[in-house]
Amino acid sequence: MKPYIFSKQSLEKQNELRENCTGWIRWLRGLFEESAWKAMEVAQLAMQRHGPEGEEKYDDKWKMRLRLRSWSHSIRPNQLTSWNKSIDKIKLISTADRNELIVEFITGKNLLMGDLWGMGMQSSTIFLCALNIATGGFFWWYVPTYRPPNFARFAPSHSVLLPVGLGLGRALVSLRRGRNRYG
Repeated sequence: MKPYIFSKQSLEKQNELRENCTGWIRWLRGLFEESAWKAMEVAQLAMQRHGPEGEEKYDDKWKMRLRLRSWSHSIRPNQLTSWNKSIDKIKLISTADRNELIVEFITGKNLLMGDLWGMGMQSSTIFLCALNIATGGFFWWYVPTYRPPNFARFAPSHSVLLPVGLGLGRALVSLRRGRNRYG
């Protein structure tokens, strides 16, 4: 929102509507709704596309990041480098907090947008179980009670085409114009 509100165009419009603040707010709201509608259209088109054929379907497209927390291990960046050198579709990234680990899953173009949530949930659960068994520790996505993990981000790996945030436990979009609804 800040880039819209403090953009040159917005400030010029505010100056133009100096006497009518509600008119400027309505104008901004119209910009937000138009942007949200465009994002929903792009998301809808991406969900309806068909997977590519041949070798192209193995090209990287989606990166899904998941933040995990460990109550049993201290995570050191130098221990993750050998993993990241040998495994190309799952990257492990350390954070400033030594008890946190970011896991990045990289998938190909053959995974359609409508299947992201299911694949992300399945992959994260399997990886989490394998990590706990292999380390003899306790890693989990940090929340006070169990609920599905909230991915830090879903984005095409080659561009920033989709400005739609996809989180687990949220509906993608409501396709009624002018109305965004996240469940």
